[in-house]
Amino acid sequence: MATPKFTDLASEISDNAEILEKFLTNAGGIPRPTFAPGGPLGFPAPPKAVEVHLARERMIDTANKLIRLALGPVETLFTLATTSHEIACLHAIYSFDMASQVPLDGEASFGEIAKAVGLDEDRVCRIIRLATTSGIFKEIRPGFASHTGASALLSMPTGPKDVVGSVIDDVFPATAKLVESLKKHPTPQKPMLETSFGLAHNTTEPFFDYLKKDPARSERFHAAMKASDAAGPFSGASLKSGYAWDELEAGVFVDVGGSLGHTALTIASGSNIPKFIVQDFNQDELARGEEALDEAYKGRFEFMQHDFFQPQPVKGADVYFFRFIFHDWPHEECVKILQATVPGLKKGARVMACDIVLPEPNETFDRLYRQMRVCDLHLLNLIGSRERSLAMWKSVFADADPRFRFVGVKPLPESVLSIVEAVWQGDEATVQ
Repeated sequence: MATPKFTDLASEISDNAEILEKFLTNAGGIPRPTFAPGGPLGFPAPPKAVEVHLARERMIDTANKLIRLALGPVETLFTLATTSHEIACLHAIYSFDMASQVPLDGEASFGEIAKAVGLDEDRVCRIIRLATTSGIFKEIRPGFASHTGASALLSMPTGPKDVVGSVIDDVFPATAKLVESLKKHPTPQKPMLETSFGLAHNTTEPFFDYLKKDPARSERFHAAMKASDAAGPFSGASLKSGYAWDELEAGVFVDVGGSLGHTALTIASGSNIPKFIVQDFNQDELARGEEALDEAYKGRFEFMQHDFFQPQPVKGADVYFFRFIFHDWPHEECVKILQATVPGLKKGARVMACDIVLPEPNETFDRLYRQMRVCDLHLLNLIGSRERSLAMWKSVFADADPRFRFVGVKPLPESVLSIVEAVWQGDEATVQ
């Protein structure tokens, strides 16, 4: 494939930018994207605006190609190799809560920030100035920091700030141990016990067991998952309109490993399914979810403690739904989870997973492919598990029981997630 010209790439960016501008102009009342605080957290187009979202992805991918072409191979490598310093700056800004020292509608001097967080002014200055090159803070007048939309989020007590904290405190140290982990376990025998995270945090415990012993870290992790669910490429909002739930004519929907029930609630808000059963091993999570449930949904919801490695106690439901469950476990454990579900299944019951389905190279936009591959390495470093390709998903169901008929994959709009679906055929079917 011939290398495109700069002008061709620029023209393609312009064409797609026009589609976005036309949408924003005609939408009326939709807030425009901005670098300033208070703007939309993502591009403000609904999931049904498919062509707009495609134009956005094309524009981002092409812009990145233009940048790489302009940089050349040497600067591309150097830029990638030095991103660790940017992450270190973000870590410092988060750990010392520098963003909270800057008023949302004003500015603070580097000296004021340094005094508030107990650090040397010169170091604070150097950290913030590097961060501004990534859109975190801006320095309109020398020596004073003011907020951008990104830095303002770091000043909030929770939300995206929890995602940043969880990643840079838990995952960032683990990524630095990847090579050491690979050398120590070139062919892992117990992948969940042989992780980069374990080396970084000096533990032989699986990640989630380690998390349970640190309440503050655990609380932040769950807050980060909630924030990821609220906005961005992992948002649960796409579940509401991304699947024709009412066409299932389901009477009972079981959300297995459903935590607070937020996923089931999203689906309930966009469907007429009369009964939802939220299951989780953590009784405290279930209690919090039940307490927070809106009165309008209480007649449709039940919360039940259940370990998904044990036989499924709910018999004859129409849908058994697993969101962000299977990607936390190796193949053998996923097979066990499905086998534990079998005792509850009636003929025609649907077993669904909401997770990433890894595409083949060049099958999707570069940005989305990168996000999926980042998630895959995230799981490798943190818990020794993985994201799965279509073939891997088929293999999980086939190895669990030949009576599962694999139906297919439904990508969710404006998301890196898909719904993976199989139907239980009882004793009459074999896996296709």
